[in-house]
Amino acid sequence: MKKRILALCMAVLFLYSSAGAALTVEDARELVERLYIDEVPAEVLSRPTVEELFDGLDRYSSYFTPEEYEAFRNTMNDVSTVGLGVVSGLSEDGSCLEVSKVLPGGAAEAGGMVAGDRILAVDGRPIADAGSLEEAAGWMRGEEGAQVTLTLLRPDGREEELTLTRAAFVIPHTEYELVDGHIGYIDCASFGEETYGHFTDALDELGSEADCWVLDLRSNSGGLTLAAAQVAGIFTGAGNKALLRERSGQYYGFPADGERTTMYPAILLVGENTASAAELLTAAIRDGQGGLVIGGRTFGKGVAQTVVDRTVEPELFADGDAVRITSARFYSPAGLVNDKMGVLPHLMVADESAADIAYLLCAPAPGSDNGDFLRLHVGGWRWYLDLKQALEAENGAYRAAFVELLEALWPEADVFRGTGDGGWERVSAAELAETLGLTEYTPRTFADVEDSPYRYAMNVLGTYGILRGDENGNADPEGELTRAQLCALLAQALNCESGSVRFADVPEDAWYAGAVSAMAELGFVRGDGAGYFRPEETLTNEQLLTVLARVTTWMSVNFYELEKVGPEEGALEEEALAGYSGWAKQSAWLLGRSQVNLFGSYISYVWEPVEDIDPQAPATREAAAQSLVRIMDLIGILCE
Repeated sequence: MKKRILALCMAVLFLYSSAGAALTVEDARELVERLYIDEVPAEVLSRPTVEELFDGLDRYSSYFTPEEYEAFRNTMNDVSTVGLGVVSGLSEDGSCLEVSKVLPGGAAEAGGMVAGDRILAVDGRPIADAGSLEEAAGWMRGEEGAQVTLTLLRPDGREEELTLTRAAFVIPHTEYELVDGHIGYIDCASFGEETYGHFTDALDELGSEADCWVLDLRSNSGGLTLAAAQVAGIFTGAGNKALLRERSGQYYGFPADGERTTMYPAILLVGENTASAAELLTAAIRDGQGGLVIGGRTFGKGVAQTVVDRTVEPELFADGDAVRITSARFYSPAGLVNDKMGVLPHLMVADESAADIAYLLCAPAPGSDNGDFLRLHVGGWRWYLDLKQALEAENGAYRAAFVELLEALWPEADVFRGTGDGGWERVSAAELAETLGLTEYTPRTFADVEDSPYRYAMNVLGTYGILRGDENGNADPEGELTRAQLCALLAQALNCESGSVRFADVPEDAWYAGAVSAMAELGFVRGDGAGYFRPEETLTNEQLLTVLARVTTWMSVNFYELEKVGPEEGALEEEALAGYSGWAKQSAWLLGRSQVNLFGSYISYVWEPVEDIDPQAPATREAAAQSLVRIMDLIGILCE
């Protein structure tokens, strides 16, 4: 599938900060005090310039000069420019520009150029003489109406010259095409005012033929929250697609109107550059079972910004400048955080493998002759995979992606192989790899957990790279859990392994230093009050529960609000919590007795019912793993 264009510069522009303010510092202070999500220290508010004031806020808040604000707006919308309208890259030997796409409405399309053309020279200058791709591309740019002559090597081997007249054309931030006659592929670089219209156009034009949708968000750095919510509604129907919490503690939602537009699922391609509004869409698809998320963990931007410009405050921004101020934290429709930790995909694979894996999973359902097919149940949908395509494609193009797919499947995943007569037999990833001779297959599970009652949870964390074994692939399930080890586990789960908190007994070069600092900064763990952390000390079960309760209230709005309200009168005095220290009772109640199922039984979010746990006994690695998976699974952050 095609690669994204111009994605890298968009991410930079979204984080752009500037100088040369026209806004007065007094007006800037008033806006910050009124809108900023957190309390701003007096020292920051008293800074003498707008630039210094915004430097004291988070990295997403900024002041824009008129020119910078125009550039910022352009990152979210289609871009109009002048040129020929081709997307090309330098050939491996540097002798030509290889045209990968001809943009609609441009001079190249009007002149009959096609993908596969090779540009050998521009106005007689050989591409081989250019020092870089940028220099060669620059030869093709110029004033609107000016002519340029290209020497082309056409796909059929003919060499010819083509004279084109440079013209204005539009580079859309959302593009779409039909792949293999049945896959609707949508490449979305950001969410702006035109985005929802581009998506509805794609559904209208391709919907009669597409039976699967692939949304490429791997370098989508965000944009308008409402636009992302509207797109989510296409695949999940009406309702709130995000929750935002303001500084006051008030919540409000971003809804999508109308019923879902397609009956078919979406496959979202995501990665570390998928951020902000793109994460909002990803989480909404996950929560609403609108499809499958494939790729790497997303960026982890869980705060929203308010942009104030002359349409809002005409007297303050008469010159066309603007400010962007972080004003809310946002959560998925189920009330789940993605700040710092990002959105975990259903299948965690390398970003560059995601498109090939999506392509394999979009195979049409086979008939009775299904002997060369797999059926996988992932993300709430059934997916089919053609083994011949996966293993016998030209040059083995999909073999590595297929192996990575097998490695990314959860332990005991629902995978079935066709019997050849329309039936299906359950098979494990490891059995498939052995049967198919995939010697490069490397399971992400642990060698020493087979006898553990919590082996499933430990292997799930291994599949995501959250729990890491030793050099021999062992996880030491029954090993006692130290304070440093818990911090490392949580830091890997939450994707934040550095912070500013320091302890006297945590050397900066210790393997756990960043994790301890990050977890302390978030308030999940604490020192002894004298500047020491005691990293090698073994945790007790009630200490483990207390830390996990803090993590859960951070990850889930529902538990955050529940913890603030607290238990009903007398609940902490029940016999089930009698063995817990007073400071641990509310945490044990929150994770073990605050939720009931349809039959009125308590739901345990930890490894055992809290009344069956010895609060003073040493905590184990397997208990921590089981609890973390249960919490993340039950609240919806982990989805099989």
